Amino acid sequence: MQFRTLDTALTVHQESNNHKLGFVAFKKFGSAATEPRDFRGISHLCEHLVCRAWDDMDDELTRRGVSHNAGTGDVSVQYFFQGLDAHIDEVTDKLLLREGPRNILNWVPSEAEFERERKVVIQEYEGYMSKPFNAMYVNLGRRYFDFDTAIGDIEVLQAMTYDKFIPFFLEQRSFDAFMRVGSSERSQSVLADFVAADPTPRQFLESTRPYMALVDTNRPVEFRSKSNGEVVIGDWLCFDDSVAPWEIAMITELFDAGVKSPLIDVLRVQHGLSYAAGMFRVGAPVPAAMSFVTVNPDNVDKARSLLHCVYTDWEKHITPERFATAVAGVRVQNQLKEASNYQWHNAGQAISAPLVNVTNALLDTFTYERVCSILSKFFVKENIRRAQVGEFLEI
Repeated sequence: MQFRTLDTALTVHQESNNHKLGFVAFKKFGSAATEPRDFRGISHLCEHLVCRAWDDMDDELTRRGVSHNAGTGDVSVQYFFQGLDAHIDEVTDKLLLREGPRNILNWVPSEAEFERERKVVIQEYEGYMSKPFNAMYVNLGRRYFDFDTAIGDIEVLQAMTYDKFIPFFLEQRSFDAFMRVGSSERSQSVLADFVAADPTPRQFLESTRPYMALVDTNRPVEFRSKSNGEVVIGDWLCFDDSVAPWEIAMITELFDAGVKSPLIDVLRVQHGLSYAAGMFRVGAPVPAAMSFVTVNPDNVDKARSLLHCVYTDWEKHITPERFATAVAGVRVQNQLKEASNYQWHNAGQAISAPLVNVTNALLDTFTYERVCSILSKFFVKENIRRAQVGEFLEI
């Protein structure tokens, strides 16, 4: 497989074989991390309404076995289609080249469509914020960064009007990058011709956006329902731009991968306090690693103490042997990806591979000494932002 980035917005991910599966994605950089105060959550609403552009194609897509979806993240919005390669050619042609208002770049929803999807997004918000882990993540962002994540602010969603929404939608409807996976060159040439009209080079948002300042907003905590006796505790460990996104991904791998990972080993295997524990990379509002542990309310204090010991006593857990194990595991994952050409759940992220893809070439530069320098600086008590959600919620 090869990655090549043109001078225009087009990024092409092309296979060297003749597999019949195909994938196309359209990506817009700019989402929750760049929303104005009175538009928080509206990028997500835009995503819903952009998808209405191909409602008239739905039966055809179903007949051809083409699946499609979209997602709003903290820094970008993405739309993708997957199916037989020849059918993806036809989908791309229709989305980009057909005449009329349902061309993906001409589409403007009606006021009735806006109101219908606004209600849907509000319902989605209610469900999202009823889950302890989600509520913990959102409230951490609000409290320490005045950041509402992609789910937004319920008051903004409730107050948004069609006239206020449309100018924002017209900006979000444009795209900054495209990806085509498959053996066909025709669809790739269509995309290249399409973006040639806008030769301005695009920058990946995560490498150029200003990082949000760490503040204490004292914003009220929001949680939509009581849990059934389960509490999710977690922490946000922030980095600065001296640590690359792929390095943060590897740090989380060191703490998270496998049953013998430090978090699982200490909290589940050794102490039997938790079924689920882990750590993952967060790209916005600041580069960070976020941990989570589910526990019984009676065990919150003990679990919290053990969790912090894993961070602050990292030298006991992140040994040279653990480092070698994690690096070897990622190398095998890279082999599996190459052997299978691409996986659907990874293909949607491949367009941003320069940001988070941990390649073997990067691993060649990654050393245990580098890990120690990162953890010594950032895995300290003063850098831990804590939260818990369940029978009670605390930030």
